[in-house]
Amino acid sequence: MEVALDRSAALRPFLPRLTIKWIVEQPEQRVQAIDGTVVFVDISGFTKMSERLARNGRIGAEEVTDVVGDVFSLLLATAYANGGGLIKFGGDALLLFFSGPDHAPKAVRAAAGMRRTLSELGGIDTSAGKVRLRMSVGVHSGLFHFFLVGERHRELIMTGATASTTVTMEGTAAAGEIVVSPDTAALINADQLGAPKGDGILLRRQSRISVALRAFEPPPQPVPARIDLTIGIPIALRDLLVSGTGDAAH
Repeated sequence: MEVALDRSAALRPFLPRLTIKWIVEQPEQRVQAIDGTVVFVDISGFTKMSERLARNGRIGAEEVTDVVGDVFSLLLATAYANGGGLIKFGGDALLLFFSGPDHAPKAVRAAAGMRRTLSELGGIDTSAGKVRLRMSVGVHSGLFHFFLVGERHRELIMTGATASTTVTMEGTAAAGEIVVSPDTAALINADQLGAPKGDGILLRRQSRISVALRAFEPPPQPVPARIDLTIGIPIALRDLLVSGTGDAAH
């Protein structure tokens, strides 16, 4: 039991907070519908940086890992400070979920804060020269359907019409833009909205977000001793993540 507990504690940072809450409170339930707002962030510039650093072999791969980790840590700190939770990483993208009271204003504030953070970073120095990153963001509010699927391990999946709308909003946004759906627009202050774009509405440039928000880390979620969180991690990754060793290129 002690070994299982140690593994659960080591793996907790790699699981979405929603997954942990789900496994703790409703381990047998496979579907949940939750009202909230999803923010889909896609960062441009990583691919070009990766291609340039790939010429440096293993050292370049490790540098890519460091830059990606540092940038995502800054962005996630702003999201966490505004009540959001990470659902998925997807290459150069983040999928964030905000629930509870005022989920839409919190999500919009987080999106604006992340855009400001990336803008303030400016050009990032790398061994292959300066790299400037930008982000396009889609935001949608509604009833989102989450599934915890699988037998050997449980994987959190979000799907359905509301998920598709979020993707559409992000696809409408150009680099540097945040596009919110009409459903989200109805839940935030009208003075935050700009011109219509596609099926959505552009978010105006927001006031500066406090630097303090970027130093925020949510406290670890309490997990009862009887719960083994390893079920939320693919079997092939469990030992690798617990040991903290492995090839940085992966």
